[in-house]
Amino acid sequence: MEKHYELLLAIQPDVAEDSRKEIIGKISGIIEEGQGKLGEVEEWGRRELAYPIQKYGEGYYYLFKIASPPEVVKEVDRVLKLNEDVIRHIVVRVKPGEAVDKEDVPEETSTSEVAGEGGSCEE
Repeated sequence: MEKHYELLLAIQPDVAEDSRKEIIGKISGIIEEGQGKLGEVEEWGRRELAYPIQKYGEGYYYLFKIASPPEVVKEVDRVLKLNEDVIRHIVVRVKPGEAVDKEDVPEETSTSEVAGEGGSCEE
C-alpha cells in the first residue's frame, strides 16, 4: 500500500555538486525500483545549522516528496545512514495535502530545527 512521505536531507556543505546529484539520483533510483513515486524535489540550498554537526556549521538541504510502500522508505533510510556525505536526514509520513513548504519555515528558524536529529519516523 502506497503512503506519502517527506524526506529532508542535509548534505555536507563542501560536497561537490556532482556528488550531491549522485546522492539524489541514488535516492530516486531506490524509489523507482521499489515501485514508488518521487514527487517534487526542492533544493533549499546551503543553510546554517542550529548547532554544529560533525564540525559543520552549514548544510546543503533537499526536500523530497515521496509516495511509496513503507519498505522503500526503509531502504532509502538505510542507504542514507551509510552515506558519509549526509549530515542528517529525517523521513516523516504525511497525509496528502499536509506537506511542509519552504515558505512555512520562518527565515530566522534554521532548517535543521525542522529536520530534528535525523533518522526516520513512520506511523
